[in-house]
Amino acid sequence: MVKKGVKAKVRTFDNPDEILPSVEEKMRRLMYLKKLLDDLQEVELNGEEFFEEFINPVKFQKEFHKRALEFYTTIDELEEKGMVVQDLDVGEIDIPVRKDGKDSYLTWVFGQGKERNEEYDV
Repeated sequence: MVKKGVKAKVRTFDNPDEILPSVEEKMRRLMYLKKLLDDLQEVELNGEEFFEEFINPVKFQKEFHKRALEFYTTIDELEEKGMVVQDLDVGEIDIPVRKDGKDSYLTWVFGQGKERNEEYDV
C-alpha cells in the first residue's frame, strides 16, 4: 500500500517493444479469463436450480475460484512491473516507459502490435 503523498517507485522500460509479446500474451489470457468468469457467474446467478441438476456445485465453485485466482495473480504480475490494466473489454494497459530521460506511460491496446495510442507523463 502506498501512503498518501508518497510516490511509489515505478519500474520503467527503455524499450517497450521487448516486453510487448509477454504483455500481449498476459492480456490475451486476462481477457479470456474475464469473459469466462463473467459467463460462469451469469450461469450461477441465473440458472441455479437447472444448473444443480447437471453440474456438481462444489466442482463448479472450485473451478470458478481457480480461474479467479489465475486472473488476479496475472493482474498482480503486471502491476508488480508498474503496469496498469485499464480496460479488459478492449485490452487496454498502460506501460511505464522512459523516453528522452522522462518517465511516462505508454497506453497500449491488445491487437495493435507495436502501435501505440498515447503517452502521458508520470
